[in-house]
Amino acid sequence: MAAHKPPFTAPDIPSLYKKVCNGAYSRIPHEYSNDLACVISSLLRVNPDDRPSASALLNNPLVEDNYDGKLGSYWQKDELL
Repeated sequence: MAAHKPPFTAPDIPSLYKKVCNGAYSRIPHEYSNDLACVISSLLRVNPDDRPSASALLNNPLVEDNYDGKLGSYWQKDELL
């Protein structure tokens, strides 16, 4: 979303599959901070066990400093922890 395009693009499904499985994607545009790039990188890790939990993500300093406390009418922050 920050880059205004999907993280993984390819001309065909097999190539897309390979990129996703290898975690091959371009960095978000440089007008965004390295901190945001690191958060996004952590969310796109190939191994799901290496990705942050919802709780860890909400406790990330970058997210904490910019989170407005709203997750929509359905979700509540406590339900994600």
